[in-house]
Amino acid sequence: MRYEPVCRAIVVVLVLSVVPGVVEAQESEAARGLTRLPIADAEGDDVGLLYTGSFALVIGVSDYEHWSDLPGVKRDVLRVHEALEAHGFHVTVVQDPDARQLRQAFSDFIYTHDQEPDRRILIYFAGHGHSMARSFGGKMGYVVPRDAPDPRRDTAGFKSAALNMNRIQGYGQEIESKHALLLFDSCFSGSIFTLTRAIPSEITAKTAEPVWQFITAGTEDEKVPGESIFLAQFVAVLEGEGDLDGDGYATGSELGQFLQQNAQEYSSETQNPQYGTLADPRLNKGDFVFPLPRGLEQERWDDVKEATRPADFRAFLEAFPAGRFAGDARQKLSQLEQTRWDEIKDSTARALAADGDTKALSLLDAAPKGVDLVEDKPKHMAVYRFRISDE
Repeated sequence: MRYEPVCRAIVVVLVLSVVPGVVEAQESEAARGLTRLPIADAEGDDVGLLYTGSFALVIGVSDYEHWSDLPGVKRDVLRVHEALEAHGFHVTVVQDPDARQLRQAFSDFIYTHDQEPDRRILIYFAGHGHSMARSFGGKMGYVVPRDAPDPRRDTAGFKSAALNMNRIQGYGQEIESKHALLLFDSCFSGSIFTLTRAIPSEITAKTAEPVWQFITAGTEDEKVPGESIFLAQFVAVLEGEGDLDGDGYATGSELGQFLQQNAQEYSSETQNPQYGTLADPRLNKGDFVFPLPRGLEQERWDDVKEATRPADFRAFLEAFPAGRFAGDARQKLSQLEQTRWDEIKDSTARALAADGDTKALSLLDAAPKGVDLVEDKPKHMAVYRFRISDE
């Protein structure tokens, strides 16, 4: 797997807008992102969150004038474009913008589509990212347009051309949409968000509150591979994975945790995504929501619900301990375990009676349910265990 010599960045802002880009979706209501999406909790009750539109700006920079080219970005942008359209987003793509075009893209997008509070907006940037130390301490992160000079040779020119995170935060102050998510597939520092370590919570009324969420692919000193693990896992979530509680939705928090766990695993811990919210008490309480076409839990439940092996339901509950079907799975598991245990006790009792082993029979009568001890083992295994422990 080839690593680029300089960090590349992918930014995703979940809010709603459109830009002077170039690839416009078709003019049907769904293609224009105006499909209404009500969000409900696990019981099906409305939580007061209704997305009235979904729009995305996708920016990719692959052909640089002063930095190494990133040919994989063209493929990445296409994958994100397709995945977002499948989720009902109206997607506009801007390819290889220079400094002026990059700023224009952000500005036009925000002022065109994100002035309504109940719209979702996603801004995605794929290209180089860079961090620079500041004279008074700390660092500032930048996304790099096509014509930005090398900061080692022209620091002032780079700062003038590149878009720093404070400027992006400034654009965010103009956003009226309640939910925003910025996603960076990059080695990055100087961030403007507070890291989160909390376990994602289920959909509730709190989900509808305003939030700006951020996810980065790693820290400043890490390298992002040319074949992006981070991007592959992001698309996997949009395609149905990452629904950690099995409720049919993928939230921004679930997305952050899923990316963190999987990118670490698949990169042998050379890539450590971070996620959190904007450091603003007015914008850190809600959670962005992707309604999934068909929850992964639903698919797994359809596969397992008629199973006759307790092990199948244990595996399901391990994957979805708080999911919609967890209660049904536990009930089914209990029934199968009891049936299996009764069968084992009956067959073992007959064998022991034939042997005249009265002591083992008395132990067997008092034995609790113990399918874990005897499943797929010789039929006398549990009785022998009881007799040995008694002695």
